[in-house]
Amino acid sequence: MPNNIEFYVPPNAEVIFVEDFFVDEILGGAEMTSDAIIQAADRRVCHLHSRSLTERLVKAHRAKKWVFGNQTQVPPWILNLLLELNIEYHFFEYDYKPCIYRSTKKHESITGKPCDCTQSQHGQWMSYWMTGAKTLFWCSGKQRDKFYDEYPHLIGRTRDFVQGSTFYPDTIKKIRVVREQNLPAQDHWCILDSDSWIKGTSDAVDHCNQNGMKFVLLKNLSNEDFLKQLSSSKGLVFFPRDIDVGSRITVESKLLGREVILNPNVLVQYEPWFSRSLEEIEEYFLDGPTRFWKTIHNS
Repeated sequence: MPNNIEFYVPPNAEVIFVEDFFVDEILGGAEMTSDAIIQAADRRVCHLHSRSLTERLVKAHRAKKWVFGNQTQVPPWILNLLLELNIEYHFFEYDYKPCIYRSTKKHESITGKPCDCTQSQHGQWMSYWMTGAKTLFWCSGKQRDKFYDEYPHLIGRTRDFVQGSTFYPDTIKKIRVVREQNLPAQDHWCILDSDSWIKGTSDAVDHCNQNGMKFVLLKNLSNEDFLKQLSSSKGLVFFPRDIDVGSRITVESKLLGREVILNPNVLVQYEPWFSRSLEEIEEYFLDGPTRFWKTIHNS
């Protein structure tokens, strides 16, 4: 990864958006959501890599609004400075930061023991910092509920808002173009071929094999080619091994009008929009960036 560190924030910047990585480095769901939000901003936004944050930089821009996505490369004492200086910051939780592995199931898989981070110093401090934000954005309601099931004493400390995976409007329109091409439907399902344990590729493959379902594995494709493959299939089979809080590929499948076969870990299936008509789903996601910034500015 490029060792990008920024030392300068333009004086006219109104919002500072902090992330571990951006889309030119990692094309992940978190990075694409952050990028859509930044692109659609109606205020002047300066984006910084999380490793750029220093005490001097934070103090110099304490009057600005701060937005954090993934922030695992910021030293805890720097994050704590935001609380000490009463700086207005907003946090978008893309996974489960109170766990040192950002996944309780991954924690158990690696250590052989159930996750005990709720009682750890890391878990206690991170949950307190998260709820110190003026707005705590979530990818799904079930993700939020899991957090407060573990930390009920923090309910009401911040304003919670279920934002969900966020798409730049042009991206939604590109998905619509692919959908309206009406590509010839093939008699197979699509499975994301990921090397990540948590994505559960082998579990999805097993499900297809056990049920006599033809499938293709999608790996290392551009987003455009991925959408075309998905659009010309019966749909998506996705069996992650722990909660997938925003599941961008599931949203894309729904926007393409494809079927989805999911295990209970895909939390977007419990969102109100999930069972709506295609037109209503598209309208909901077209409004995503506006919904985010309206929430920030009305805080």
